[in-house]
Amino acid sequence: MEKLKNREFTPQEFRRARWKHAFSHFDMTPDDEIINGIENLFLQKGFSCINQDPSLIQLLMDLRNHYELGIVTNALYDPRQKVHQMGLSKVFPIETIFCSEELGLRKPDLELYHAPLKFFGIKPDETIFIGDSWIHDVAGAIDAGIDAIWINSRGAVPSTDHSPHAIVSDVKDIRDLLLK
Repeated sequence: MEKLKNREFTPQEFRRARWKHAFSHFDMTPDDEIINGIENLFLQKGFSCINQDPSLIQLLMDLRNHYELGIVTNALYDPRQKVHQMGLSKVFPIETIFCSEELGLRKPDLELYHAPLKFFGIKPDETIFIGDSWIHDVAGAIDAGIDAIWINSRGAVPSTDHSPHAIVSDVKDIRDLLLK
């Protein structure tokens, strides 16, 4: 992680290091060619599972009429591809997608939450962060001074004492919270 943040690793090298780290738990040391093949298969299979959800698209279009929207992601792939495949390119223009690897940061690094604030020219207390990871999307955002909504679809128990603005079981439940 520090090598990515210090720009000693490119995003590709970081992804490769993560795969190698995962395989090390099984006492396996695949070479870069095998890692690249696994990564390509992972991306191919992963993207084949992505579908458009018309009700999600409509919710985000409605939110965009009232708020400026952005994405902050630790994704191990190009999130722009996922946004496109989900039919959300009109909701999230390329410049509003903040990818941790490109910025050399990873959630819950506070600097990553501040990148979109700078882009949009807003303050933390004028922002709400919505996500499904307690540590990366709730605790990290709150530590950065940003309120959060936790999408807790699995009924998980919070691992810290942070207090989000709201907890919902489905992203579509935020309609009532933000579009009253």
